[in-house]
This record gives sequence, C-alpha cells and structure tokens, in this order.
Amino acid sequence: MNRNEEPDETIRREMREEVGLDIVVIKPLLIARTPFLRAHLDIAYLCTLPEDGEIRLSSELLAYDWIDPMRLPPMGNFHTRVVKLAVTERTSVIGIGKA
Repeated sequence: MNRNEEPDETIRREMREEVGLDIVVIKPLLIARTPFLRAHLDIAYLCTLPEDGEIRLSSELLAYDWIDPMRLPPMGNFHTRVVKLAVTERTSVIGIGKA
C-alpha cells in the first residue's frame, strides 16, 4: 500500500499494474494478522473481472493460469481460508446447489 492509499484502491492499482485488468472490488473477504510477521495484515478481497479484460503480465510476472478452486495445490492457512470463503460466496450469489 502506498501512503494514504485505501486497501481497495491498492488491490485495484496492483491488478492494473501487474496483469493489466481493471477489476471491480466487491468486498473484503478476510482480514487477518500474519502469525509470523509483526505489524502485518493479510487482506483478501472478493473481486470481479471485466468480461472483455485482456491479461497483460508485467515484467515482474512470468506466467499465469486459471485453476479450478477444487483442484488447487496445497497452500498456507490464510490462502486456503480465502479460497473457501470465495467459493462459498460465489455459490450463494449464483445459487448453485439451491432448490
């Protein structure tokens, strides 16, 4: 985050800089203290992508891939919790599994 920058502004800026996408931030999903770093927060947001968005990787990134959230490799606790929350949120919004 830059000085005086809001967290949601940070994620929009970083996504634009790193992958060339203008995302829409919906809401925070999880905010947690990082257990091994003092004075550090992990923040995850639920976001949407524009349908016509074209990914353009910055020079800091080598590649990307879209992965089914049910087939992810092992991840840290925070990231695992975020994916579960995002899947639950998406399921409730689009009505998967509802009668």
